[in-house]
Amino acid sequence: VGADTALVQRGVVACNATSLKDTSADVKAQGRAAEVRAGALEPFDFAGRGLSDDSTKRQSLRFAMSFDSPGQAARQLRTRLMLVTGPFIGREGRLEDSLTLTGSSTAGSTATLRFDHPTESIDYMTGEGPLLFAGCPG
Repeated sequence: VGADTALVQRGVVACNATSLKDTSADVKAQGRAAEVRAGALEPFDFAGRGLSDDSTKRQSLRFAMSFDSPGQAARQLRTRLMLVTGPFIGREGRLEDSLTLTGSSTAGSTATLRFDHPTESIDYMTGEGPLLFAGCPG
């Protein structure tokens, strides 16, 4: 409790960490179909992830992405909100089995998604795979 961790990445490094690049053809097709339904993902300048122990029962996980303008951040937030529910593409189960969306916001050119995660779970996400809601164009 009280331990905070953060990861900030820029450009290609951030995109590679969340992309469909190293996935199977089936996962790539699922990801592209999800993006067509939600709207086009646009690349970000910086991406950050933060994990905070808010209590003995929950953790707070934040994903923040910095875009070129406040308008782009607002549009991308709407698109990315469409990708935080449903099948966890490239992973097991549904996204909401691992993460519960608790809020979203923009501040200037930065869009942020906030999630809760129960502390009794060992992993905040099952397996490895893309994070479309925090990713770059496929």
